[in-house]
Amino acid sequence: MAQWLVEVAVVAEPYFVPLLDKWVGDQDGLVAIALSRTLRVPPLTTIRRGKGYVAVRWREYVLIGVYFSPNKHLADFEAFLGELEALIGSIQPRRVLGDFNAKSD
Repeated sequence: MAQWLVEVAVVAEPYFVPLLDKWVGDQDGLVAIALSRTLRVPPLTTIRRGKGYVAVRWREYVLIGVYFSPNKHLADFEAFLGELEALIGSIQPRRVLGDFNAKSD
């Protein structure tokens, strides 16, 4: 992040989520949103933390970090998507941007 002057990043499957004010993680430590340690940037404000997702307000944006294991069952994934749908539906204005990777068998 420091080398490329990146201000904020979503970290999937971090080794651990440090208890620092520049990091906000989900309930299970599967995903986090982190601010640069070297740049002066506005703080993160936590909106919601769940199992596999974390939502924060940063500047004029809402950022949502998401991780869902490809080894879980389809029913679990559908329930997870329902939680994300409710979260996104509660945020105004709604502009969604992401890097949505998927695995298929």
